[in-house]
Amino acid sequence: MVGTVETTFSPVFLLWILPQHSAWAAPLGAISLSYKFTITPDGQPWCKIQGQINGNEFLDYNCNSQKNATEVWERQTKTLKGLMEELKKNLLDIKPEIIKIIGIDSFSLQGTMMCKQESNGHNSASWKFGFDGHKSLLFNVENKSWTVLQPEGEPLKETLASDRAMIGELVSIATQDCIDWLPQVSRAQGEVLSTKALLSFFISTGLLLESFKTTSIKSAPERTSQSPSSITLCRSRSDWLHPPLPQPQFRPRPQPACPSFRSSL
Repeated sequence: MVGTVETTFSPVFLLWILPQHSAWAAPLGAISLSYKFTITPDGQPWCKIQGQINGNEFLDYNCNSQKNATEVWERQTKTLKGLMEELKKNLLDIKPEIIKIIGIDSFSLQGTMMCKQESNGHNSASWKFGFDGHKSLLFNVENKSWTVLQPEGEPLKETLASDRAMIGELVSIATQDCIDWLPQVSRAQGEVLSTKALLSFFISTGLLLESFKTTSIKSAPERTSQSPSSITLCRSRSDWLHPPLPQPQFRPRPQPACPSFRSSL
C-alpha cells in the first residue's frame, strides 16, 4: 500500500525543546572561574594564560601577544600579566636552587588561581603552584597559609612568603578581582552560548521533526505501471452476450478488359 504522510508539530513541544538547547538550561548552582598559567623564564612566549569558567575555556593568551581584546578581557590579562612578571623575577632569583632540586637546567612554573561562588553566596579562592607538571605548593588565601607538597616547593614558598606585596597581590586578585570578573565572564559567555544554542535549536528541530512527527497514513491502491505492449483491452459484458457480427469485407471489383478492335481495310 502506498500512503501519504501528514506531519503535525505541537507548540508545546517547541516550549519543551527550546530550553534544552539554550543557556537557560544550565543548572543553577556554584560557578567557578579559574586561570591556569605557565611561566618559562628562558622561553618564548615566556608566559601563557588560559581562562576557564565552569571548566569551559574562554581565554587563551600569551604574554607576548599584541592583539586587541575586549575591555573585560583586557583588564584581566593586564592584571594577570603584571603578576606573572613578578613571579618571573622571583623564579630567576631562586633558579639555581630549583635546578639543584629538580636536576634540569630549563624548567617551567605552572599554576592555577581559582575563585568559586557557591549557590548560597559563599566565596572561596585558592592558588596552586608546580614545576613541570608536578604540584609543589598550595596557598590558602583565607588564612594565608602555605602547604609544601614537593621539595622544589620549599624555596618558592620562602621567596613568596617573605614578600608582603606579593602575598597582598595574591589575596587581592583571588578574592576581589576574580570575584568581580566572575559575573562579567559568565554574562559574556552566556551571550555566546545563547547564540550557539539558538543555531543548535533550529538544526535539532529539523532533525527531530523526522523522529517525533505524527503520521497519518491514507491508504491508496497500488498502481503498477505497464508498458503499452502489455496492456490487454477487455470486452464489456454486452459484448459477451451479443457478440458483434462480422463486418462484411469489400473487395474492389476487377476492371473489365477493354475489347479489342480489329481494323478491316
